[in-house]
Amino acid sequence: MNGCCYGRPTRLPWGVSFPPSSFAGLEFGNAKIHPSQLYFSLAGLVVFAFVWAVRKRTGPAGTLFWISTMLYALVRIPLDFTRAYEPETAFLSAFGIEIVESQLSSLAIALFSLLMIMRLRRESLAPSAA
Repeated sequence: MNGCCYGRPTRLPWGVSFPPSSFAGLEFGNAKIHPSQLYFSLAGLVVFAFVWAVRKRTGPAGTLFWISTMLYALVRIPLDFTRAYEPETAFLSAFGIEIVESQLSSLAIALFSLLMIMRLRRESLAPSAA
């Protein structure tokens, strides 16, 4: 927890200010910023709660892991828009929207996880060679 994963400025009422000596304080002063650390923590708890709720009806072994991996990756994509990144970290910038590498990585992880879920389901439905 280096304090480097702070949010972008916001006008939302739950915006937070950081001490002037912190990374966020040095960059934004006492401006209100998104509490992105809390957003990501809450997202992790929501994914965990969902996975816990469906744990007994998910199918073959390994499916639950890939479901949780896919869900967290999908949740991370929009949450990353609330985080402050250095401008040079933008992978793609169009129409005022900056896409960063972590969003592209999350998309790739989500797609790979979906493929793994499909593979596990297909293998579990295939007749055994016994």
